[in-house]
Amino acid sequence: MKRDTRVRSLRLRGRSQQDCTHFSTGSQIQMPAMIIQSSRMRAMPKVFPHLWFQNQAEEAMEFYTSVLKDSKVLGSTNLPDPELSVVRFELAKLQVVALNANSHVPYNEAFSFLVETQDQAETDYYWNALTAGGGKEQPCGWLTDKFGVYWQVAPTALLRMIADPDREKGGRVMQAMYKMKKIIIADLEGAYRG
Repeated sequence: MKRDTRVRSLRLRGRSQQDCTHFSTGSQIQMPAMIIQSSRMRAMPKVFPHLWFQNQAEEAMEFYTSVLKDSKVLGSTNLPDPELSVVRFELAKLQVVALNANSHVPYNEAFSFLVETQDQAETDYYWNALTAGGGKEQPCGWLTDKFGVYWQVAPTALLRMIADPDREKGGRVMQAMYKMKKIIIADLEGAYRG
């Protein structure tokens, strides 16, 4: 008779990693203390985007966290130089750091945030919100926001259709996309059907 995995995992609570019962056989597994210590001492590196602003990091953070769902402000740090500061926030659960550097370095298409949308209403929402206040529409679902940061607003339907094994269908969708700024799913579907 097969044991319930949930029951086995509950039994593990309270046991040390050095003394775990192997539940399929009932035998004891001894884990070397050196392996346990080594895994505890090595912290995994954290990787996340770091944006550079002249002096708009706080404003950008407030704007982005108001637009993207599941986003929040994590905090800010003032540095010894009063013209420099760092803010941390989450965009749709992705941690982002932004620096007020008191010097202007322009963004370009080599780095962008990709927002995958589920339908046209969501595509329209993010497109309109991110271009508001001075953002600029770019070809093929790209835009720059009012801070000059590049974004792609791409419906999952677009990504699915261009990856179709039928290269003719995918090619027609790509050609239709090349003519667009904001992605219009209905037009892509029409191109996909031929």
